[in-house]
Amino acid sequence: MFEPHSASAVIDRYAATAGIEVLRRQFLESVELSGRTIVSIRLLGGLKVRAKVFIDATYEGDLMAMSGVSFTCGREANSKYGETINGVEVRATHQFRPSR
Repeated sequence: MFEPHSASAVIDRYAATAGIEVLRRQFLESVELSGRTIVSIRLLGGLKVRAKVFIDATYEGDLMAMSGVSFTCGREANSKYGETINGVEVRATHQFRPSR
């Protein structure tokens, strides 16, 4: 178990190491597509971002919804992918053991 600020610190370190700028508290206004590919997004503050890759890290899938991709809310039926234990926890508890 970890606190959200710990996860955020790890992501910040990964991004800094890779030279990636992380934009927080930005809200999506529109999506520009070329065929089925996202080429740019515009944020409510007016910033336009062009990139080769976009990651939808919104809570409710705003980028996916605005770009028109198909997606499933909740879980699909077991028969869809032949899964029989999807969502089943195999351990009673999750334990974190730091590497030494």
